[in-house]
Amino acid sequence: VEVGEDDDQGEGQEGGQAKHKKSKREKLRREALNDRFMNLSALLDPSKPPKSDKATIVTEAAEVISGLRKELATLSSSLESLAKLNETQEKEKSSLYADKAALIQDKIKLEHQLHCFMSHMPFASPQPGMSFPMPFAAAGPGGAPPGLLAPPGMKMGAPGNHHMPVMWSFPPLVVQSTTAEEDAKLRAPVA
Repeated sequence: VEVGEDDDQGEGQEGGQAKHKKSKREKLRREALNDRFMNLSALLDPSKPPKSDKATIVTEAAEVISGLRKELATLSSSLESLAKLNETQEKEKSSLYADKAALIQDKIKLEHQLHCFMSHMPFASPQPGMSFPMPFAAAGPGGAPPGLLAPPGMKMGAPGNHHMPVMWSFPPLVVQSTTAEEDAKLRAPVA
């Protein structure tokens, strides 16, 4: 019989120790939870002292979270509209760059045609040392625009050779005096 009594006492002591350990764990858990509520209260409104009422803390946290979600939705829609606007502007920009490149090619081609035309005109010989800029070196392989011949006398691709001769230098006008008879022969009378 004594053996059974000792067993009951041992079980009673173990049960008491287990209850004591459980209550200690529960107390530590409550303290940790309270600390987290206090930290949350301090985060919600740092300018005010932290609140200790858990229901108030949870209510304020819910309000702050819903406000932040609304702000996030507003900012997200603004970001999307700005991204669309940026995409549209990038397309316009690339289109303008393409137009600019086409205009530059047209300009180079027209300047080359003008040079070729003017070089065949006897009165348009360039004066020595006169030149105007012509970006042949940047136009294409070898400096000349694609499909165009280099102007006569120019070595395309030579470093520093980015100028063409001026084509519109005309010889000075010579004024000769004529007699009235010569005037009558050279010019028909106006009716």
